[in-house]
Amino acid sequence: LKRYKDNFLLLIMFTFLFFITAQIVSQVCLGCICEVSSGCNTTIGCSETVCGPFAITWGYWSDAGKPTLNSEPLSDNAYARCVNDPYCAAAAIQNYMTKFGHDCTGNGVTDCEDYLRIHRLGANGCTGALNSKYENRFKLCLRTFQNQHIFKMIPRVSFIAVIIIVLFCVYSYAQLVSLVCLGCLCEVSTGCNISIGCNNMVCGPFSITKYYWEDVGKPPPMGESSSDDDAFHKCVNDLYCAGYAVQAYMAKHIKGCNGDGVIDCDDYVRLHRLGSTGCNNSLSSDYENKYKLCLQTFERK
Repeated sequence: LKRYKDNFLLLIMFTFLFFITAQIVSQVCLGCICEVSSGCNTTIGCSETVCGPFAITWGYWSDAGKPTLNSEPLSDNAYARCVNDPYCAAAAIQNYMTKFGHDCTGNGVTDCEDYLRIHRLGANGCTGALNSKYENRFKLCLRTFQNQHIFKMIPRVSFIAVIIIVLFCVYSYAQLVSLVCLGCLCEVSTGCNISIGCNNMVCGPFSITKYYWEDVGKPPPMGESSSDDDAFHKCVNDLYCAGYAVQAYMAKHIKGCNGDGVIDCDDYVRLHRLGSTGCNNSLSSDYENKYKLCLQTFERK
């Protein structure tokens, strides 16, 4: 697989946790379809007859029931607005596979290989041959992220560290920290446990203190809060708000911490763990090794 930079192949996953409807296509399957379609590039726009990170045509979107972004009324640009948005595009795929899903490979099981073929070749042409490069890339993606040995360090509650990061794509805030880096910060902090709550001075999947939150301007959570304490707890226990806080903290305190002359994720993990004034200090070996393993796993080609 290509190097994952900001278009990490599974950046789409976490959005699907918010769907109320049953999901016929698994999260890993959707992520790998996204990866082989465009490298999961959420800013790719439209090219000829296809649009968005899943490379969806107007006909595909129409057959899926013409879902619209935020349930807006149908309009001339409803198609492009939907399929260029990860949430809406995912809904279109789920609808399409619910309508047309069937066994294409002849193995008696309808699974991700069939959904990929239907997505790429259409419901009526899915028994045809896929481009070998496309198929091999997909199979490698699927093997990689269904291989439990890779994720021994990752609790099942998180499933995969960086599934959460798609939430941050909707920010207008410039993203200083890469999506993969944010995911690994989350993983090494708590196993990306979104239900961890608070433990002593730290709260949420990123283990954020109240001082950290205050230092970046007290980003508000969704909905109303009765006090600063309430707002802090709601924000840092919410992936969307906590991710914003991490981005804002790094933007405010950005600097090299390890002396290699490059400001990258190695520095951000130190800033996050040790603070701006202490980031030149050493990380615990267990913490550092876990972080490096995560980063190596998800940045491998």
